[in-house]
Amino acid sequence: MKVRKLTLALFAVLALSLSMLGVASAAARGQDAPADTTNAETQLHPGGAYLGLEVTKLTNIIRRILGLPDEVDGLVVMGSHPGSPAAEAGLRRADVMLSIDGHVLVEPSQLKRFLNSKAPGDVVEVHYFRDDARHAVKVTLGEIPAPQPRPEWLKKLHVFLRAFPNTVDATLRLLDDDGVVKTFVVTPGTVLRISDAQIGVEDRVGETHVYDIVDDTVFYARYNRIRPGVVQPGMEVVVLTVDGTLRAVVVTGRGNTSEPTPEVDAALTADEIADANDPQVDARGQIVAEFEAFLGAARQQSDEAKDSRNAADRTERAAKLRAQLDERIAKVREHFAERFANLQTRLDERETKLREQLDQREAKLRERLQNAGEQSNDSTESDGQDQAA
Repeated sequence: MKVRKLTLALFAVLALSLSMLGVASAAARGQDAPADTTNAETQLHPGGAYLGLEVTKLTNIIRRILGLPDEVDGLVVMGSHPGSPAAEAGLRRADVMLSIDGHVLVEPSQLKRFLNSKAPGDVVEVHYFRDDARHAVKVTLGEIPAPQPRPEWLKKLHVFLRAFPNTVDATLRLLDDDGVVKTFVVTPGTVLRISDAQIGVEDRVGETHVYDIVDDTVFYARYNRIRPGVVQPGMEVVVLTVDGTLRAVVVTGRGNTSEPTPEVDAALTADEIADANDPQVDARGQIVAEFEAFLGAARQQSDEAKDSRNAADRTERAAKLRAQLDERIAKVREHFAERFANLQTRLDERETKLREQLDQREAKLRERLQNAGEQSNDSTESDGQDQAA
């Protein structure tokens, strides 16, 4: 078993060496190895039915951004390839494919399986949702172009990495066709940062490498060509340099990236590749990029509208609270005014009664005083009469 593994590893090194010479020769001639991204819709059966759409699953985030009702479910159209059957039928970005020929769509794989069961020239009916309404359109399917073989040097690179999974870096010095020694360095690692001019990668032992991106630098995800702009910090990559010049960056996994990367995800999971010069491929990258930009702008508008609605809601709630408070204050004032009036009435009644009682007492006192005076006068007269007698 050990001998077999060693033999496979040796074969991988030799194969990688030969393929790297091919990369160096192509770079020297200003050429690029044949590769491309797959169509997210389907590339499994060359010559099969072709619709020409880039679709993605309708997630809750996309639903919220696009403001779609809960009852709508399907595949969100990221865009259509120029001149494709879908484009000619009028399907466009942000449409939601609900069904095709009566087959409900909720996963991209369902559309792929359906198209694989069809033939070019077949007419299908697509039901979709747009502008708060459901629509239907008939589409005549086209034909998928035949994919080109995978780049040999990429095949050998993956074989080498499988044979030596713990590689920190591998350096090979090889003679090219002209007898010139070329130094190839393969370095697996994680992207730390990337710009239009440079990419920084941390290798498996924690060392940082910074590479200048040149015109001949190519980017791949697995076997498929991708745009440099979709590579993000945190992705797992393999870097290939020739004589110190960055020739290729191959994305091997998403790593710890947090942002959605549909183009890279599609490239990593694709089973086949298309021609590197196929305009459909460049269109796909552009469609995905434009859809991501569209979602970003829509998200910003959604957030701004939400902030505006929240501000309006806060203002409305404040007005309601103020009205409720004013109403409550008015009721309290009315209550206390009524109580004060009742108290004032009671005080007035009490005062009236007290005055009446005082008047009665005063009248009785006056009467008693008057009676006492009259008695005193009678007594005086009686004494005078007695003396006279």
